[in-house]
Amino acid sequence: MYEFDLLIHTFRFEGHPIAVLEALSYGIPCLLTLGTNIAGEVEAAGAGWSVEDTPAAIAKRMQDVLAARLEFPKRGQAAQNLVEEKYSWNQIGKQSLREYFNLLHPNYKITDVSVKSNNSLEVQR
Repeated sequence: MYEFDLLIHTFRFEGHPIAVLEALSYGIPCLLTLGTNIAGEVEAAGAGWSVEDTPAAIAKRMQDVLAARLEFPKRGQAAQNLVEEKYSWNQIGKQSLREYFNLLHPNYKITDVSVKSNNSLEVQR
């Protein structure tokens, strides 16, 4: 995937797009239709662009994106940052622990979880 400069992902509905996350992790900016679950998040992070899912809108946006290809390195770095901050295994593990803890202890909401050096959990309210 390192040989690509851009991923174009045109779906009407995509729940959790693994191909998009993989591209972002390699620093490849993405052009995503709004049906891709994380299109807005990717655009807000500066890691790519979003577009309506009509052929005319996609074609126009592709032209705009290709005309702005000098932005690809900056957007690629933003893509890697987004994946590291929200979708790394460390972050997924923390989010899972938070969700399970909050389900098991509904009156004790936590905001962060960390694993200490002795493998015990430290929770923060």
